[in-house]
Amino acid sequence: MPPELQDGHQRKGSGAALSRAPRLGGQQALVDAWAEYLDEWEWSWFCSLTFRDPIHPEQADRRYRRWVYEMNRALYPYRLRRSSSGREELTLKGEEGVYWARCMEWQRRGVLHFHALVGGVGTLRRLSWMDRWNEMAGFAKIEPPSSPDAVRRYCAKYVAKGSHLGEIDLGGRLARFKPFIPRLAG
Repeated sequence: MPPELQDGHQRKGSGAALSRAPRLGGQQALVDAWAEYLDEWEWSWFCSLTFRDPIHPEQADRRYRRWVYEMNRALYPYRLRRSSSGREELTLKGEEGVYWARCMEWQRRGVLHFHALVGGVGTLRRLSWMDRWNEMAGFAKIEPPSSPDAVRRYCAKYVAKGSHLGEIDLGGRLARFKPFIPRLAG
């Protein structure tokens, strides 16, 4: 297991899913491995984030990341500083910050939609962040996971959809664990 995983901060599993990057032969095995992988962290919110208007996937990603940046800024205002170019930056350390596992799909009306598991939100008020998403992009439904296993499986099923839109994007401190994500054999 990588040394950065040994502190156990906000991870609830044994770490078994992170000790390897399994190569799996079938789609159901891949979904099961992703569900196990996502079970390694504590999730505060399950988000369904819809865009009001058609948007390019890269622009959608930028809006999502801006939304997360604003959450981090609200949680860690003392970590805010100005770079030499005058740009505002957050300097988060180690285990600080919002993290997520996000999948993307197209709605029937031709507009992108995100489903995301989000953790590390601390004392943030979810209704405020639903309102903020509405101001920035469209409609948001944010709830605490009612059935954690069902929500993980719901997100994990996106890896079996086949296209680049069938991927799960890891962000925040989870981005450093990408080498350990489950993959189809091939």
